[in-house]
This record gives sequence, C-alpha cells and structure tokens, in this order.
Amino acid sequence: MTSGASLDPDDDDENLDEDGNSLNQRYTPLEENKQNYRKREETAISLKAALVWDMFKGMQFRSEYGISTTDSNDDQFYGALSSTASAAGMNNMPSAKRTKTHKESYRLANTLTYRNLFRKIHNVNLMLGQEINHSQNNNTFMSARYFPVSITAEAALENFALGTPHQSTSYKAAPDRTASFFGRGLYDYKSLYYATFTFRADGSTKFAPGKQWGVFPAGSIAWRLSKEKWMKSVKFISELKLRASYGLAGNNRISDDLWHNIYRVYSGSSAPGFNNEEYNYYQFADQTYLYDPDLRWETTVTRNLGLDFGIFKNRLTGTVDVYWNTTKDLLVPSIIPNSSGYSRQMTNVGRTSNRGVELSLNGKIVQTKNFNLSASFNVAFNKNKVDKLSSGETEWKTKASLSNWYGTYNYKMEVGKSMGLIYGFVNDGFYTVDDFNFDETTKKWTLKPGVPDNSSFSSGNFSFKPGAMKFKKLSDSDSDLITEEDMTVIGNTNPKVTGGFGLSGSWKNLDFTAFFNYMCDFDVFNVNKLYLNSAVRRNYSNLSTNMNLARRFRYVDDAGVNVSSDPVALAALNQNAATYSWMSVTQGITMSDLIEDGSFLRLSTLTVGYTFPQRWLSRLGVKSLRLYFSGSNLFTLTGYSGYDPEVNIQKGLTPGIDNNVTPRSRVYTLGMNLNF
Repeated sequence: MTSGASLDPDDDDENLDEDGNSLNQRYTPLEENKQNYRKREETAISLKAALVWDMFKGMQFRSEYGISTTDSNDDQFYGALSSTASAAGMNNMPSAKRTKTHKESYRLANTLTYRNLFRKIHNVNLMLGQEINHSQNNNTFMSARYFPVSITAEAALENFALGTPHQSTSYKAAPDRTASFFGRGLYDYKSLYYATFTFRADGSTKFAPGKQWGVFPAGSIAWRLSKEKWMKSVKFISELKLRASYGLAGNNRISDDLWHNIYRVYSGSSAPGFNNEEYNYYQFADQTYLYDPDLRWETTVTRNLGLDFGIFKNRLTGTVDVYWNTTKDLLVPSIIPNSSGYSRQMTNVGRTSNRGVELSLNGKIVQTKNFNLSASFNVAFNKNKVDKLSSGETEWKTKASLSNWYGTYNYKMEVGKSMGLIYGFVNDGFYTVDDFNFDETTKKWTLKPGVPDNSSFSSGNFSFKPGAMKFKKLSDSDSDLITEEDMTVIGNTNPKVTGGFGLSGSWKNLDFTAFFNYMCDFDVFNVNKLYLNSAVRRNYSNLSTNMNLARRFRYVDDAGVNVSSDPVALAALNQNAATYSWMSVTQGITMSDLIEDGSFLRLSTLTVGYTFPQRWLSRLGVKSLRLYFSGSNLFTLTGYSGYDPEVNIQKGLTPGIDNNVTPRSRVYTLGMNLNF
C-alpha cells in the first residue's frame, strides 16, 4: 500500500508498517498458548537418619546421613504459528523436545559435643565435626522437528517418530563435592560474660587442586550488663547485652568445571560437514566461560556490634546491630575479548563492602485473660560500595543477559560507587515534525542540524522520522549522533530502607497473625515494558495500554489514511500524542523509560485460627482441635507497573531486572491441628 490509501477498518497501525502493510499474523492469546506448550513434572525422594550416642555425662556423638534423588521431565512443543516455527530452517512447521534429568545427592555429618558446668559458674560447650556433601546429575535430551502442521502438542510428544529427528544428546555432569572440618567453643561465666570461637576448613571440587581449600575462623564476645549487681537498681531494664563479633565466611556458589576445560559430545547440523546433515562432534562443555585455573574461594569478612535490650519486664524487647562486611576475591563473570573464542571468564576480582544498621522491636501491647495483642517491627539501612577492582582498574562494565540488546554494557562497577547501578540513555519524549525537514520530491525526512540524532537505533520496517523515540545528548561530542558516550546512571537497584512489621494476638479461642514487609526507594529495570511498547518481539502481537491510539504517535488516521508523508496532517494528527510510536523501537535499548520505582508494601502472611474449647472435645477423646486459614502474598501496594517489584534484589552483578520473571504465587491454605 502507498501513502494515502484506504486500509481495512479491522486493521490499525498497531499491526501495520509505515506504508500500512500488515507486519504479522494475529491470533488470540488462547491460540498463542496452544502454540507454546510446556509441561514439567518432578518427583523427589528424600531420606534422612540420625544416630545419637550419649557416651558419658556431657559427651555426645551424633551422626547424620541423608540421601535424595530427583527425577524431572520437561516437555516442550512449538506449533506452526509460534516464533520458533518461523525461525530460519524450521519451515513454519511444529517441533518438540524432551529433557529428562536425574539428580542424586547425599550428606554425611559427624559431630562430637562436650557440655559441662564447672563450679556452677563456668559453662563450657565444645564441638568438633566433619561433613561431606555430594551431588551429581545426568541429562538426556531429544528433539524432533517438521511435524505435520495440524498436529497437537500431546500427539507430537507421544509420537516423536512423526517428526524428523533433530538432536539426541546425553551427559553426566562432574560431581559437586565439598568436605568440611569444623569446631566450635562456647564459654560463659555466670551468664554474665560470653565468648564464642568457631573454625572451619572447607574443600570444594569447584576449584583446582591446590586451591580447593579455604579456612574461615570467627569469634564473638558478649557482656550481659543486666546481670551486673550495679544494674539491679535500674528497675525498668529487664535485659541489656552488648555484643561484638568478627569472622570470615566463604562462598563457592559458581558452576562446576570453570577451572579446567572439559569436552562433551554434541549432535546437530552445526558440526563441520556438508548438505546440512547431522553429525556427532566434540565441543567444549562450557561455550560461554573461558576456564580459569586460578579460581579460589570468595571470602567475606564480617564485623558486627550489637545491643539486645528489654524493658518493663520485657514488655518491649529489641536489638540494634551495626555492621561492616567486606567481600574480597569476588567470583564474578568478567567480559573478555571475543578473540579468545569466549565472551566471559569467571574470575576473582576486587573488593566490595557493605555497611548498615538494623533495628528490631517486639512489644506486648495488651495482656489480659481473654485478649492479647503483640506487635513487631524491623528496619534496616544498608549501603554498599566498590572498594577495589583487579589490576588497578577504576571501572568494570558488564551487560545483562538480554538477547540482541544495544551496547556493550548496561551495568557498571566503579571504585567508590555503589554496585547495582543501571546505565542507559535518558528519554526525551519523541521527535516532532518541527525537528525535521521534509523533501516533497523524495518524500524523505531529514533531521535538522543541532537536534540529537537517534537514527542509528531505528531499523527494519521503520525509517527514521517524526514520532521516533528521542534521547538526550549528554556527551561533549561535536557530533549530534547519540552513542554509548551519552549513557549515564539511570537507576539504582539498592533499596534505601527495608524491613517489616507484624501483629499477632488472640481473643478467647480466636487467634491471628499478620506480617508485612516493605522496601523503599529502589529501581527496577522493567524489560517487559520494552517488549510491550515496541516492535521488538512483534510475533506476540500484544501492546500495553500505554501504547493505545489515544496516547501514541500515529501515522494512520481514523479514516485509515497513512499521513506519514504529509507534514501538516501528521502534525495535526499527533498534536495530543503523549508517547513515541512503538514502531520506532526495533531493538532492545536500556533507557530511562524502562526504569521504575519499585517501592512496595506487601502482606506477606496472614493466619486466622480457632481453637475449640476442651469441654466440646473431651467426650470425643480429642485433646485439642484447631482450625485455621492461612494466606501468603495476599496483596502488594506499589506504583510499579509490572507483576512484582521484588525481583533479583541485590543479587549478582546485574540485579533488579524484571525479564519475564514468574510472579510470586498467592497461596491460600485451610488446615487443622488435631491431637489425641
């Protein structure tokens, strides 16, 4: 179709390119669901046993053993209308795949404990122990494609032979094993002075021989002032204790085999060969991370000062903690030159620190024969900082795992600044007709000199013109072209305040408990918002209400006429437009429009119960009977536009990303406690 032609009234420019042509097929969400079928099943068995031997007074030996197995089956089917079927080489035909996984693990722990009270004033508790953990899994994968177009998911998954075999692989992963030796000594004098010392040595197969072991001692002391004789005169203080602690803790939570190269047998047409035939071939098992034989334990040094208190016969109790934690030799994936054949390498780099204050209070508000009411409250303030990076670097850039997004980074660690800072472009509305010159002969739009140029971000079915998304020019470059140099901090994923509060009480035989949690002043990178406000992933044919006809910049008027080559008509049509055209965003771009405040208040749990009077139960031989209702995640108050703002909070190097994260379940439970 050409400019000015009439269009089918059932089409609007949500599904048309700039010339009014349909971009893709449309079908209902129910049809879409049938085209992307997935069923996962899991069976888990866990067995545990313990042996306790009281050798003599004060001396006890305990041995624990546990074993578990998990078997899972993951079936997936992609119909003829799915994006998978439309991919290169799939010929718009259905495909299916099945993954079976078997995981087994065991744990053996032995401890020897000695407890004694000497002269009624020296309380001693000593413990030595040993522990080993083992886990391993094996995986079997098979896939087939080119099923009949009309086949259902169930029929395809029950009859793989109806398709053309594609891949068939299996492997047994390297075992993940840890061995630990530990000890602990506790001492208190007259319940007045306390001292604790712990020591543990951990060995892990995640590191190379010679670097597998880490040693992590810790200690703490406490002084219970309320037990001092000179405190007896202070009647309103029931409990007062000062605490201090210092210690080391290790972290080995990385994937297996990152310290050496291992190979795995693959099958598929990507192997060297001709005629697109299937081949079996050897390839590195990890195709993302270059191995690093120098990997070692990440270590966190913890420092803490605390105060425990209780007043008015412990009607009000609480704790105050001030902490300073330092983590060194961080295990992080570093971006490396692609010339290495890899994009990343897990390494030990730099040092970060966390400082904060935590306060918790518990109060008994009402205490009567028939009515009791208690409340709790906690609040925490935390600030993290990058203290040092490896090899004297001052900044370290990384990019979230988002497919086909612009740029080399969207997160950055800088010495002296917080972690979890999001970098991107600052939105500046959209381009208007006044930003361009229009050539009546060629029908081309040309950006006026001095106007920031976003043209490099538009491609595919969209040619750069009024209505395109616009960014601010922040760099000192002489060019008007927007580049990575114009990126800046657009979000901070670190909450300034976190905490919770709760109420619990009872009235006669009725009881209840409610707990709320909250986080304040932190940002969420809402990736879903881009997919619902752009031409990216257009195969799903869905747009958010933010892009409805009344808000977005349009090129097709109410009569179905494309006015994109008529400057006067285009300006008049969009005089009240509130946002850019979704068609102008053709790739993932980290920008301020996607950053939202994630502050929230959530009712985490609510339980209401009723205990039946004993006189009603005695004739039935029942000692007690309580019925209760419980709910979790019952409601969330937030201004965040996504499903759940509490996503990946302070986790990893690219935290706070909401990219199709499964929302938290809302659970309702009816239960009964019955004793005979």
